[in-house]
Amino acid sequence: GGIGNGLGAGLSLGMTTFCSIYYLVAGVLVAGLAAVYLAVRRPRRLVDRRLWWSLAAAGASFLLSGGVLVVAMLLSYRQAGLAPAHQSSYWSADLQAFLVPSWILAYGDWFAGISSRWTGNSAECSQYLGLLPLGLGVVALWPGSRRPRPWGWLALLLLGVVLSLGPHLHWGGRIHHQLLLPFGWLERLLPWLGLSGAPVRWHIVTLVALAVLAGLGLGRIHHRLLQAGSRRRMLLLAAIIAACLAEYWPRWVETRPLPRLEFCRQIARAPAGEAVYDLGDGNEALLRQTLHHHPLVGGYIARTSRRALDFLRSQPLLRILRGESSAPASRVLALAAGLRLRHLIVPAGRQRPERLRRLGLVLLAQEAGLQWWAIPW
Repeated sequence: GGIGNGLGAGLSLGMTTFCSIYYLVAGVLVAGLAAVYLAVRRPRRLVDRRLWWSLAAAGASFLLSGGVLVVAMLLSYRQAGLAPAHQSSYWSADLQAFLVPSWILAYGDWFAGISSRWTGNSAECSQYLGLLPLGLGVVALWPGSRRPRPWGWLALLLLGVVLSLGPHLHWGGRIHHQLLLPFGWLERLLPWLGLSGAPVRWHIVTLVALAVLAGLGLGRIHHRLLQAGSRRRMLLLAAIIAACLAEYWPRWVETRPLPRLEFCRQIARAPAGEAVYDLGDGNEALLRQTLHHHPLVGGYIARTSRRALDFLRSQPLLRILRGESSAPASRVLALAAGLRLRHLIVPAGRQRPERLRRLGLVLLAQEAGLQWWAIPW
């Protein structure tokens, strides 16, 4: 209770919003479950005025910080008709991933024959819990202590696992669509969950619960070793912590150079307002836009409206430039003039140069595996 504590709690949740909306939802879930637990265990607290003043202060400080972003997102969802960012059945955890080390770990290559079959990507779909942390969690739950066993944290861990599995069970890269999991029912009940499209990110709840259980297990080991010498006790605890760190040790981050393309500088000297259609990697297209400073057709953003997606998928000129249909050069130039689309950036080898020339485009430069074509309307 207390207004000060409420202000601090609300502000903490607000700052969490600016870190990640996924962290916010996970935090609200954990806080809600904790509130239900306390209400059942201590019902008299529900009539305490200090509690309600504290909750009011928490709500106010949250609304004045991260709540502004949440309200804007909800309004945008209702008014703009935002489309899901990802396909939830694809961006879900594989049941094997919780016990099999993945590519993101230093020794993950040893298990690549298994992890390479999972859906998603090798960074986000890495749910390995670790045998040592799990063992410490078992120690925390083992009977024999006078303290109550942390069943609540175990339940939270299992909840995180179930949610991160997504709407359908994944096993060895195969999606069993005939088996609908709890997240699938939640998607039907709460359509706005589709905005995330990545159930795998609920794994943060699993990790938080596992970290608490492992810490409690380590504390229990420390308590059991009180009779031993302090030096031996500290050496053993340090060895356990070091082993946990080794099990979670990540692989080196692989990087590659991002060239500052000369043709992007040439595009920058073109008349303002002429649009660019970049068919290369969406993230790198944004980087190239910082060099050429022109409007980008279909540029990558976190959430896109259904109307914008329909335009990108069905607009005749864009379909022609992607190679999905064809048209005479005169038609291509007229469509491009209407959109003020002048420049096309395409990875070399993606399309045959002869085809683009037949459409009326002119190749101006080729650099670092990319081609710059102009549409001379």
